Amino acid sequence: MAEALIFLTCFMAASANAADGSAAPTVFVGKQADGQLEVFKLGPEGGLYHRWRKSSDGAWSSWSSLGGSLVPGVAIITNAEGQMEVFAVDRASHALACIRQLTTNSLNWSSWTNPAAANACTLDFPASGAHFVKLELRDPHGKLLSDNYFSLLPGETREFRIESSIATEHPEVGLSGWNIEPATVP
Repeated sequence: MAEALIFLTCFMAASANAADGSAAPTVFVGKQADGQLEVFKLGPEGGLYHRWRKSSDGAWSSWSSLGGSLVPGVAIITNAEGQMEVFAVDRASHALACIRQLTTNSLNWSSWTNPAAANACTLDFPASGAHFVKLELRDPHGKLLSDNYFSLLPGETREFRIESSIATEHPEVGLSGWNIEPATVP
């Protein structure tokens, strides 16, 4: 499955020393689709906290937890639908973690997910191996990307990562080969 992320808002980081000489937490700033700012920081346990500017009076909310157990460093984007998404690395698994607003300009957020795992799949090939296998990235209007043929020996595995800068609805990966049934991976 292809994903097209449009980076409309980049994150900015600022770090300063506290008055007592200890390091102050790094903060990350995102901008909602309506222009309101939202500030994020990691707590000492790795949890992500945020506060936002209220559109009603311009005052700032208090810090609110978004959960997680993350290593330092966060990237914030605004996707094509206008929702902020926060990307970080999970402390325990070291996997990419993502949380996003449920709707544009929303104070409600999704649960943490691993965006890479959401698009992973395993295909079974013949015990004799798979020969002249071809991968194609397609959308309902036709082929977007095709690559060279490859073969897999018995017991061999191969991992592919397909990324596309082409925004498309309902992309799928087509698989065909000399000794395998054509398949489509949604």
